[in-house]
Amino acid sequence: MRLAGTQAITLTEDNIILIRFNQEWQLDDIEHLIVLVMDKIAGAQVLEHVIGADREYLRFTCNGLYFLLQFESYSNSCWIEAEDEFSQPGISALYRQLYQSH
Repeated sequence: MRLAGTQAITLTEDNIILIRFNQEWQLDDIEHLIVLVMDKIAGAQVLEHVIGADREYLRFTCNGLYFLLQFESYSNSCWIEAEDEFSQPGISALYRQLYQSH
């Protein structure tokens, strides 16, 4: 299945970027979703891709800060969070970048 794109990108009060896609997705779709999201983040560099049974995450850096792009297939959830407290201030800038390209 090819997913068309993102339906909604929101920033929660606890500084997590929630991403909803136009269609429900399956575990096999995550590779495509990663490309879809990462293409919208200028200057991002992937550091690590960890694949689990029902969850995958991509560890990446952007502007010297570290983030996690998370996928949880059972709940059809996707989100980005700061990897550590030092990267926390960069979440709002990352959100703006994603939202504007959405």
